[in-house]
Amino acid sequence: MIEFRPDGSPLEIDATYKEIGKTRYGKKLLSNGIHAVEVVVGKKRELFLALCEVEHRQKPEPRTQVIVSAKPEAEPPAAKVSSAAQVANEQIETDEFLDAVKERYVPQADEWFEAKIVAGRNPNILTLELTTGDRLPCIPNFVTESPGDHVLCLPLGRIGSVRMELIDQGYYRALEFRIEDDPSVLHEEAKVIRWDAARNIGKAKRPCGCHLFIANAADERLFGFVDVGDWIEFDLERSPTRGNWVGVRAKKVESPQTAQGEAEV
Repeated sequence: MIEFRPDGSPLEIDATYKEIGKTRYGKKLLSNGIHAVEVVVGKKRELFLALCEVEHRQKPEPRTQVIVSAKPEAEPPAAKVSSAAQVANEQIETDEFLDAVKERYVPQADEWFEAKIVAGRNPNILTLELTTGDRLPCIPNFVTESPGDHVLCLPLGRIGSVRMELIDQGYYRALEFRIEDDPSVLHEEAKVIRWDAARNIGKAKRPCGCHLFIANAADERLFGFVDVGDWIEFDLERSPTRGNWVGVRAKKVESPQTAQGEAEV
């Protein structure tokens, strides 16, 4: 059986080799107990196999030397010849497959592309769409800039910029997504989920589900001591050190006024 190394070089594997494990990105490990080798699987293997078939078809037939013998020899059995139509169809299918793979653009790590949000409100994934129509997943932690640090409630159709990579299966996935815009509302309310009284900092969860770092609280002697489970109101500002959005001048409130709604972003 013909297999291929990750660099595309062919490798003939006999029946003594068995699969002993799989590695990431479409590769597996084979061994015969003496020698081990890593080979590709899936669409990447199909691509290398198709390339080999194309190269084989393009090689000229070797010239044979004719030897005249006084003793006639029996005629060899006739070789099975594929019809011209069958060969043409196989060539077209191979060319279409190779063209489809070659057309996938390989982005550089520092390249940015316009993308819009087409699916969201899922704590595990955002779906972005490029101007080409390609869709790619983006986990919330990869959203490094957004209005007021909102992620889960970003509205569909909101346009930003994305860095991405092409993975082995021919699909793109986001490395970083940014929306360079300020929030329309700079005063919000949230519920405290973590609080460090000694440092006067913590984390709060807003009605939309997005978390935010609270950089400080207002004078607790006037507005009450803040603790986990309390609702607070605060102002949104850029952190002077990191540049991200944080809540400042947090004040404890008795009951939230916007807990049933979602913050505008």
